[in-house]
Formats: sequence, C-alpha cells, structure tokens
Amino acid sequence: MRQPTNMSTGVRSVEWVRAQPGGSWLVNRMEHAYYSWNAPHKGGPQLTQLRSVGLGHVRAATSAKQHVKAKPWPPNIKPVFARPLPGEGIWKPAGRRSTAAHRRR
Repeated sequence: MRQPTNMSTGVRSVEWVRAQPGGSWLVNRMEHAYYSWNAPHKGGPQLTQLRSVGLGHVRAATSAKQHVKAKPWPPNIKPVFARPLPGEGIWKPAGRRSTAAHRRR
C-alpha cells in the first residue's frame, strides 16, 4: 500500500482488498451492484467518428537504405452496425516505432 503509484488511495485500497483471500469475490459483488445501479441508459445516438489512437499516419520509407519490409495486417473486420463509422474495422499501426527506425532519422 505504501509503494509509489499514480492510483488514488481509494482505488489502491480496493485493489488491496481484491488481493486478499476472498477479497476478489467481495469486490466483484460490490462492483456488480454499483454498476447495476449506475448503468448508462440504453439506446441513444450512434457515434459519428472513432477516437484517434496510436501513431496515426505512418510515413513510408523514402530511400533504399530505409526500406522496411511491411508486415501483413490482419484482414479488416466487418462492421456490426448498419451505418459503420469511417475507418471502423480497419487495422492501423499503434504504439511506438522500433528503436532502429528512430536511429535512421
């Protein structure tokens, strides 16, 4: 409990209880009750766009030295809803680029 963290004391305390024998059951029951009482209303308007996450647009290699073999992406996912959002179900790179790519800049 006294280790440095960015979690609040309340959250840290709940996670401590969860780690105790039988604590997981207790916390799960409490969370289930809380989220059942405070559930969002069903329905409502559909989103108009997806949030942008990851690196965004990745630039292609410009010289023969910087040529990087592209890895195959998984196939796109068929949207579930009748009016899919722009870019929904299309794989895009996310996360940091490798250190080797940073050194070439």
